[in-house]
Amino acid sequence: SVERGARQQFRDPGRQRGGRIPISDVNSFSNERSTQSGIRVRPSRRDEEIVDLLREVHGALRERLMQGAKGTNRSIAALSLLRAVSQEPGISVNELARRTHMPKSLVSMIITDLSLERLVRKAPDPADQRLTRLRLTATGTRELDRWRAAYRAIAAKEIGALAPIDAAQLLSGLRALRAVMTKIDQPRGDVA
Repeated sequence: SVERGARQQFRDPGRQRGGRIPISDVNSFSNERSTQSGIRVRPSRRDEEIVDLLREVHGALRERLMQGAKGTNRSIAALSLLRAVSQEPGISVNELARRTHMPKSLVSMIITDLSLERLVRKAPDPADQRLTRLRLTATGTRELDRWRAAYRAIAAKEIGALAPIDAAQLLSGLRALRAVMTKIDQPRGDVA
């Protein structure tokens, strides 16, 4: 199961990169964890509510986006990969999997499908023929543009319903959370 895989990841010292908390830093009875400075932190109900709300909002946006996708067989994962390839032309499958936090096998399978549909072009890396570099085709760019327009329309409708001050505070809070999480995801020099 996914939960068992997550517990396994904490127990495997070889998987501590990427800011994951080693099992030795987690007190399974109190649900506490150690920060980099050694301070013990216990997640609050507020923290849990924030995570739950983010999950609910993400799910609702995803559902609305998929409703807009009726009649196509494109998944959100495929759209995420198209977007990442457009942001970094020439990215490899390994880099793409890391960037999107998806399993490499899933990324490889989806990229193969996108390539067969002529949305992504695969080309060998000139410096290392073992690597494959990815770029969007013109068709892939049009497909992504269509999805971006649908996503923007959904976001404008939903977020536009917020009071301007609420939208500004939400944006500020999400940027701060991203900054903290990006910092956590950076490999630390003190981790063996």
